[in-house]
Amino acid sequence: FTEKAGWVDLPVMLSKIKDKLIASDAFNESQFDHSQLEIAEAGFTYSDIVADNIIFCEGYYATQNPYFNWLPFNPVKGETLLANIQDYNIGSIVNQGKWIMPLGGGKVRIGATYSWHELDFETKIHILWWSHRNLKRIIFSVPWKV
Repeated sequence: FTEKAGWVDLPVMLSKIKDKLIASDAFNESQFDHSQLEIAEAGFTYSDIVADNIIFCEGYYATQNPYFNWLPFNPVKGETLLANIQDYNIGSIVNQGKWIMPLGGGKVRIGATYSWHELDFETKIHILWWSHRNLKRIIFSVPWKV
């Protein structure tokens, strides 16, 4: 079992942060244009926004950010599966090379694959082959479905 680990439900967290920013009139949904950013000792200016700090949350696209494209990024694509495992009652994250994270009610998220070469947003069919082959080794004969 994995101890001292956590998981953040990013879609829920981002939705809550967006709601809070909208409520305080601090949300601007637009395509960021790096060339429009002005940097000074006093802070940053972008369009009509003045700020002391700026945080870039770009994920893989940070490789295209002119302020950070010199960093030796090694992007990786990870795919997960949602599955139902009959009578799954383990409350901790199980990590045996791949991982199984309980979500409650027999539903689990399974860390299935990593790829440093297929950096796209498409789900690969071979993930289902992986799940069948490897889940049999991890959970043996317990009924499960993806």
